[in-house]
Amino acid sequence: MSPSKLVGYFMVILSPIGFTFYTLWFFGLLRGLDPDLVLRATVYLLAVSFFFVVGVLGYLVVTAPRPRLSTNSRGGGSGRA
Repeated sequence: MSPSKLVGYFMVILSPIGFTFYTLWFFGLLRGLDPDLVLRATVYLLAVSFFFVVGVLGYLVVTAPRPRLSTNSRGGGSGRA
């Protein structure tokens, strides 16, 4: 079995398990886990994800190669009137 199929099966199995766990935790049906913490964790993860994406986009803007401007003997520009 290829590694990509193995990862795919793992994701298919993990998704409903994670959904069930999150739902039970959200509605306070898991003893020992604070339902208020699930809201805090969700908001925190959303904020971290947002700022991570902003940081990566900023890095890409800063490190992107700039297009070269070609100049001709008339002082630059395209030469079109």
